Amino acid sequence: MDRPRKVKDLRMFIGAVNYYRDMWPSRAHVLQPLTDQTGHNKSKRARDFVWTDEMDQAFKKMKAMLAADAFMAYPDHNKPFVIYTDASDLQLGAVIMQDGRPVAYYSKKLSPAQQNYTTMEKEMLAIVMTLKEFRTMLFGAELHIHTDHKNLTFKNLNTQRVQRWRAYVEEYAPKLYYVPGEDNILADTFSRLPRLGDDSVQPIELDDCYLGEDGFFSMMDDPELGDCFLNLPELNDPAENPLNYTYIKDCQLACPQLAKAMDRHPTRYFEKELDDNFKVVCYVKEGCNPDTEWKIALPHNMLDETIRYFHDILGHPGSKRLRDYILSRYYNRDLRAKIDRYQCEHCIRNKLDGPGYGLLPERDARVAPFEEVAVDLVGPWEIKIGSRLYTFKALTIIDTVTNLVELIRIDNKEAQHVARKFQQAWLSRYPWPRRVIHDPGGEFHGEFGELLRRLSIKDVEGCAKNAQSNAICERMHQTVGNVLRTVLHSMDRPPRDLTVGKDLMDDALATAAHSMRTNVCTTLKSSPGALVYARDMFLNVPLIADWQVISSKRQQLVNESLRKANAKRRSYDYAVGQKVLKKIWKPTKLGPRTTGPYNVSRVHTNGNVTLQLNSAVTERVNIRRIIPYRVDD
Repeated sequence: MDRPRKVKDLRMFIGAVNYYRDMWPSRAHVLQPLTDQTGHNKSKRARDFVWTDEMDQAFKKMKAMLAADAFMAYPDHNKPFVIYTDASDLQLGAVIMQDGRPVAYYSKKLSPAQQNYTTMEKEMLAIVMTLKEFRTMLFGAELHIHTDHKNLTFKNLNTQRVQRWRAYVEEYAPKLYYVPGEDNILADTFSRLPRLGDDSVQPIELDDCYLGEDGFFSMMDDPELGDCFLNLPELNDPAENPLNYTYIKDCQLACPQLAKAMDRHPTRYFEKELDDNFKVVCYVKEGCNPDTEWKIALPHNMLDETIRYFHDILGHPGSKRLRDYILSRYYNRDLRAKIDRYQCEHCIRNKLDGPGYGLLPERDARVAPFEEVAVDLVGPWEIKIGSRLYTFKALTIIDTVTNLVELIRIDNKEAQHVARKFQQAWLSRYPWPRRVIHDPGGEFHGEFGELLRRLSIKDVEGCAKNAQSNAICERMHQTVGNVLRTVLHSMDRPPRDLTVGKDLMDDALATAAHSMRTNVCTTLKSSPGALVYARDMFLNVPLIADWQVISSKRQQLVNESLRKANAKRRSYDYAVGQKVLKKIWKPTKLGPRTTGPYNVSRVHTNGNVTLQLNSAVTERVNIRRIIPYRVDD
């Protein structure tokens, strides 16, 4: 809505506001700069109309109050709607109200062709366009339409255009009332006040046929909308479904197993009239009421298609829910077993993970310190230096027996750089390990692998995207992250330059390493530093560790953890040549969850299998990341 250009426009705006004078607090105070421009000397005021900044602020503030109040009122479809419409030479205007409060406003500029309409046609057009604009809100509700054109309340309309529009209006079954123009204040305001135009929007010529299309609408006219409500399975013949009594009767007559069962148990099988004098063979259990506890006798030649039909139409439920529904309406002695064996490919591929297939193997806990270490990369972390963000990464090394940790900042992820840092931070300080565990990242190949081979250290590579293969590092990373966040966010001021930022990160990593060395581990009942150096990390007190007790306790924890993990899995043995699906790593909520199927080319004893991805590529994955493609429980 544009600002008033003359005193008459200003009075119209003030009149519209005063129509709801009890709805806005401080209304008179806000309108004071505007009401000062209206007075008894109309001719002088008209000549001296000046729009000031104070008036502009008052006008915008009052418009904001109007708009805010309009958004606060929500339609109640259990109550009638009261609509006031009006038309001027240039615009259409309307307001929809409930309980004396506005629900919606409408205003539209007339096209050049519409400006040539007669007064009756413009007034009727205001009603038609308002109903069309808010069709989803008004259609089917009780409507009371008020217009200041009295002829529209009569039925003897003399122009074809108005008659066609009146036929469209009758779809809403409204009641039309005449209201004098001087009382139709609000709608008159929206049809006459200056309107801010949008040059990018071209006016659309009103087509009578366009209005008529809304008279008849079906949900199935929109295929996408129909798919939202209907989940019907695809059938070669729509009539061949377990809901069609004619089809069921034909299949019953063609089933020799059902005929033999009826001859063998004549008291259990009987014909029952279900629809339009159409009789279908039904089954009742011995001792049950045949009038209320009957079930349709499902022939053997309909078992598979009935299970598939209801599985699809019920939204792919689990076997228990599917079994409960089908067995409550149909009977066949083989029906329960068939349902339990039914497998839906879409469910296997896309449903959330259930109990895993295959038990995890046992694992022996290491006893000797420094016999085995696990390495990994942690990060990146971001530090803001000036207006730029810098990322930092670190190499983490941990002894799997004592939990002694080393954290080293690295400049890049190249294998040569990582190998040098590993040699500087661990091999030059501690006894050389016999095994090094790491993930299949590229930073642990090349020069890093060559270093291990040169020192006769066994290179133990875990499976991709299987955090449990290097669980001790992954758990340690969580603790390191907590310490680093606490240290970095407790700084008084950010670093000035990159050198200071690197020093700050080194200090934070040293603090995290010291924290992990001095805190008591739950599994060890002692701190890693005290176990390694045989002294308390803060007091000058010697410490003698009983490694036999520690290793026994650790083995008990490993076995208990394995027992809990296997309790959530089902016993299953994978075989060479079997087809499996591979789970997608961190899938989106509505994205696919598996890929494949792939053939198993090798089964390992450590809970891993090798998959043949294609003729030239294989991948070794843990059984946690695969599921059988076809499962026979």
